[in-house]
Amino acid sequence: MTCAQRLSILYRKPTYCYCILKRRYLQIGFTTLAPHSFGQINMLKKLLIIVVALLLTAHTPASLFAQSWGAEDAPVTLMIFSGFSCPYCAQAKTQIDQLKKKCPNDVRIVFKHFPLSDTDEALRPHLIAAAAFEQGKFWEAHDSFFEKQSAKSPAELNLLSASRGVNLSQANAVIESGRALFRVKQDLAEAAALKVRATPTYFIDGLRFEGLQEAATLERLIEFRGKRPASNAIAPPTGSSALDTRSK
Repeated sequence: MTCAQRLSILYRKPTYCYCILKRRYLQIGFTTLAPHSFGQINMLKKLLIIVVALLLTAHTPASLFAQSWGAEDAPVTLMIFSGFSCPYCAQAKTQIDQLKKKCPNDVRIVFKHFPLSDTDEALRPHLIAAAAFEQGKFWEAHDSFFEKQSAKSPAELNLLSASRGVNLSQANAVIESGRALFRVKQDLAEAAALKVRATPTYFIDGLRFEGLQEAATLERLIEFRGKRPASNAIAPPTGSSALDTRSK
């Protein structure tokens, strides 16, 4: 079973997974103090955080937590971990725009935040885009940041997003509340669980592709996956994860 398949089970059956993980965590914690057990305990703690977040949002539609384009029942889901300051991700954005035009009814695009670093310069556009999501303006902010990657300062980023209809006062309120950062950290936690190390990284129906891909390759794969019976498709995780688990 792949990591994507295991995470898919987490998202479908969070209550069941919580019980199993909690029992295993307590068993390891109370029955052994061997050095090798600490790694297992830390991993179980991370998984428990993810499952608790899922339990808290169990009755909320997944579309409210995923920056997605396309129908939720599209035959193929393309999930991409991407950073607004990554030049290869800007090229991937152009490819995805082509896919939207060529396969509007066949693919659902899910964007996952993966800033290249923890610096304010790298993180700021992701915070604005995450805040713009609450206004229904995520893709407008997304497009503006990729189309002008030379914009680095907060003033330039604000001007770019405002030019696409983002209400800056509302966006700043969301950022100050911490909700935007929480959304970004949810995506980073999912990236850590999937061992994402490079941008862009694609998951097409659970199949992993690291680095920029040829547009024709993506088109052929989406066409092929779209023709497969639904029972053969591997559903990638598309809901929220929990907190950032990367070491600072």
